[in-house]
Amino acid sequence: ENQPSFRYSVQQHPDIKNIQANYSGHEIAVMLPKAQSGAWANTEEVGLERKIPFTQNQYLTVLIEKDFQCLHKQATEDESDNFPNPAAIS
Repeated sequence: ENQPSFRYSVQQHPDIKNIQANYSGHEIAVMLPKAQSGAWANTEEVGLERKIPFTQNQYLTVLIEKDFQCLHKQATEDESDNFPNPAAIS
């Protein structure tokens, strides 16, 4: 059977104040305030988290974390857009 693929994206948005998420079709888009995403990318902070009210007593917890380069590199894996691993010895 041909199953639909699940896709995701993390996007910057200048007009929002908090992390938001949108699910449509088979894709979830996590939207970050532009200032927060810029600060996060340029610091040692690993992850961002927000509990988004879903219903009266339920929340959608959104957690995104930086993808670090592996300490033991695989020849077949492209890590060109990964963050430097803080555990790597320079």
